[in-house]
Amino acid sequence: MASLDRRTFTRSLLAVPAAALAGASLGALAPAAASAAPADWDAQYVAGAGGQPLQHRTRSGADGKWTPSWNPVDGAHAYNVSCVGMFNGLNVVAANINEAPSHVIRAADGTWSDFTPIPSTSAPAGTPNIAVTARSNTLHVFAATYGTATLYSTTRDKDGNWSPRWSAVKSFTGVTNLATTRVDSAIATAVTTDEDKLHLSFQASDGTWGGWGNVGNAAGEIGGFYNVALAGVGGQLHVFALSQTRGGIFHAIRRADGSWRQFTTLSVFTDKRPSRFCAANVGGEIHVGIIDTTASNNQVIRYSVRRTDGSWLPIGTTSGSSSGFAGQPGTVAVGATERVL
Repeated sequence: MASLDRRTFTRSLLAVPAAALAGASLGALAPAAASAAPADWDAQYVAGAGGQPLQHRTRSGADGKWTPSWNPVDGAHAYNVSCVGMFNGLNVVAANINEAPSHVIRAADGTWSDFTPIPSTSAPAGTPNIAVTARSNTLHVFAATYGTATLYSTTRDKDGNWSPRWSAVKSFTGVTNLATTRVDSAIATAVTTDEDKLHLSFQASDGTWGGWGNVGNAAGEIGGFYNVALAGVGGQLHVFALSQTRGGIFHAIRRADGSWRQFTTLSVFTDKRPSRFCAANVGGEIHVGIIDTTASNNQVIRYSVRRTDGSWLPIGTTSGSSSGFAGQPGTVAVGATERVL
């Protein structure tokens, strides 16, 4: 894709129809535009250890306490995982080597459905990168096999019906990581490529896509984009990215008017060395979880929370590899669910 200058990129992102960004229904679960207080939401973390069973743990928004331990998600083995809240439950999609992506739901009462392959045909082969979000009672799943060119998508409606086929969204030089989130009623999706670039586009509520822009041109270069995570808060898009050469997590904000706050180092994680990370809006606060590889052979899952006033909580630790994992954690995801009282 030809490089876009900053002004052209801003115009392409603003090309999302106005109806997609304002006045739309919140749907079944809409943390991106939630009016409930952070205390009314829980952060649901899912993590896995390189093909070992996935584990789940909850942080309460009411008091910040974690459930006592990580618990296995029966039947789920994954190298990549993503999750999102919907219908007061947690939808989890996982990808394993040479298997079709699979889906499971954790209900509000804590019970899990059976982990089943997504039945849409023409799924990406190999070990797909996975990213999921929800809009208007529909689950949106994006996938791309590591290093291959094409980003695919499929959907699951409120009645549990999947799209007949995976659809090609866009081709790149080679996708290395991806992320998606809701921003009001639009869906923002970003991919990193084997050229260390970060590309971003918005899908409007009518299903049409805007242009794909080079985020480095709009929000500043960080020394090569390696991994990406997104969180939507109202009309703002928060973009988190790992630098290929400088290390550490960088944070930028695309405002509702299409302007950008440039990438800056996320200082709360300055002395950590994340290998994978995730982000989600949890009742207006942003949770960022990382797999910290600072200590040799001791990968630890840590987290921080961006409060509604823009401040960050001190970094916390959810577990080390000895706490419920059969191996070193290799993938992590976080989603928000509204508490059922």
